[in-house]
Amino acid sequence: MASINHIVEDLRSLPPQKQDVAADLIRRLKATGEGSSPLSLSLTSGSITDAEASELERIIEDGCESRV
Repeated sequence: MASINHIVEDLRSLPPQKQDVAADLIRRLKATGEGSSPLSLSLTSGSITDAEASELERIIEDGCESRV
C-alpha cells in the first residue's frame, strides 16, 4: 500500500485538470464508504479466482440449504 506522502507527491505532479478528477474520485470514494456502488464493484471486480468463486458459491448454497 502506498504511503500518503507518495500519493500526495503523485497528485502534485498531475496537471490541475487531472488533480480535479482525482479530487472528485476521492470525494466519491469517501461518500460511498463500504457500499456496493458501481465504483466499488469495478475496483474489486476480478479480485478472486474462478476456483475461489466456485468454492464460495458452493459454501453459500450449502449453508442456505441447511437452513431451509
